[in-house]
Amino acid sequence: MEYLVNDLQEEQKKAAYQADPLTHDIESILPYRSRYMGDASNLINLFQALPLQQASPTFELKPDTFTAEVSYRVSAGSLVKEQTARALLYNATAAFALIDNLKVLEFQLENSPAYRIERAELEHWYGKDWQGLLDAGHWKDHVQAKLADPSYVSRFEGKVLSPIAA
Repeated sequence: MEYLVNDLQEEQKKAAYQADPLTHDIESILPYRSRYMGDASNLINLFQALPLQQASPTFELKPDTFTAEVSYRVSAGSLVKEQTARALLYNATAAFALIDNLKVLEFQLENSPAYRIERAELEHWYGKDWQGLLDAGHWKDHVQAKLADPSYVSRFEGKVLSPIAA
């Protein structure tokens, strides 16, 4: 019985780490690397392994524009604004780094405006650091460590995370 309790505690701890962009293990999502965003099951499985997965995301793919819409079943008001922006930056970075022809992500949270992130803007955001981003050490230094800085996340909101007009 003690083993079951320990196993459950370990699983809960692992889930909490995976739900936080600052501690998420990039290695766990590398199997979802793909050249094509049209592989719906791959894209869905990727987002099910990223932060905010507990918000039961739903998806709409627009292959003509290489766009994926991700709708989270959680209101923006129930999340701390900085944590939401941090998770959206993390998830977009992971998706664009792993899905080669994905060009646009649109995120929707309940009772909130939708947000749009374009690959070109995110690549510009990271600059030369974009190359090799999926290396675990590079990811920790150039994605996760920077996300701990609230001013970095705030700048991202102002420069890359664009509200979509209703």
